[in-house]
Amino acid sequence: MVRCNLEIERARTEDKSRELTREEQVARLPITADELVREVGPTLFRLARPEALREIHSHYAPRMSRRQRTLFVEFMEQMYGTPFCRKAGLPVGGAKLSLAS
Repeated sequence: MVRCNLEIERARTEDKSRELTREEQVARLPITADELVREVGPTLFRLARPEALREIHSHYAPRMSRRQRTLFVEFMEQMYGTPFCRKAGLPVGGAKLSLAS
């Protein structure tokens, strides 16, 4: 009985950690490149400035795995080209040279 009372008293005085809200929990979940395209939607396909792509990438990159980030960067590079992605700060590869035939 004394032990139960002590445990109850300890539970009352113990600092409780704050629980995350639903939005905070969702923001911490990992995301794939496909989910990002679905979530951002038409905005991603009508970017006029590299800064807009930089904002999207910086917002979602921490939630993506290395493989998913690579897929996203490759997709954006195919859509907008290497110079646009480089200006946006995406980790694109070096310039590719090809021979004209």
